[in-house]
Amino acid sequence: MKRFMLVLALIGLAVGVAFALDIKIGYFDNPPHIFMGKTKVEGVLVDYWEKYAAPSMGITVEWVGPLPPARLFSMLQSGEINSIALLSKNPEREKLYDYPEKPFQDVSAGVAVLHETAASITSIDSLRGLRISFYKDGFISPKLKAVDIKWDFLTATDWKVQGLEKLAAKRVDGVYDPDSTTLIYAVKSNKKFAGLMETVPLKGTESANYSLFSKKDNGAFLKLYNQFRRATRIKYPDMLADYLSKQ
Repeated sequence: MKRFMLVLALIGLAVGVAFALDIKIGYFDNPPHIFMGKTKVEGVLVDYWEKYAAPSMGITVEWVGPLPPARLFSMLQSGEINSIALLSKNPEREKLYDYPEKPFQDVSAGVAVLHETAASITSIDSLRGLRISFYKDGFISPKLKAVDIKWDFLTATDWKVQGLEKLAAKRVDGVYDPDSTTLIYAVKSNKKFAGLMETVPLKGTESANYSLFSKKDNGAFLKLYNQFRRATRIKYPDMLADYLSKQ
C-alpha cells in the first residue's frame, strides 16, 4: 500500500509540475496588442507576457491561434486553453470565466468611418440606423446597445480587416471596436484604408482589457497572475505607447 501511495504521489507531482510550467493562451489577431507575424506571434501583449508575466509566474506560454473569438470562448469554457489573451468584461462572461483583480489596460471605444462621413459622427446617437461591423459575441458598450444600430456581426479570425474592407466598399457604414487604439492602428498601418477612413472616438464608452482564465483550472493560473500584477511595476500602457511611437 505504501508503494502504491508513493507512485500516486509521484504521478501527482509530475502532473503538478507540468501544469505549473505551461499555460495555453488563446488569441485572435488584434494588433498592436497581439497578432501572427511572419513566423511567430508578436505584439505588445506578447512581450508583456513573455518578458514579465510568465517569468514572474514561473511558467512558459504556449500561444494558441489566431482563432475566431467564438472558438476561443468555447475552448476556454471547456478548459482546452487556460486563458484568452485579451477581452473586455461583462456580466455574462464573468459567470463563465475567471477575471483577474485588475485589467492591464483601460480603454474607450471608437468607430472607423469613411472620411466623408466622419464629421457627422458627433455622438453615440449619431450611429442610430447605421450598419456597423463587429465580431460576434464581442463586448458592446451598454450605451451603444441602447441605440438602434444595425449590427453586422462577423465570425472570421481577421474580422477587423474584413470589416474595414466592407467599409471601403461602402457595404457597411462603420467598424466598431471597444478599444479605439486597435482601430486607429489597423487604419493607419494599411495604406488602402488610411486614405479612405478615420477612427472617431466614442465618449462615455470606457471599459478595460483583461487576460482572463478558465474556471477548469480552479484559479491556479489566476492566483499566480494576480500575484504578478500586485508586485510588478511594469505598466502595459507605457509599453504600448513606446511601441506605437516606433511605428
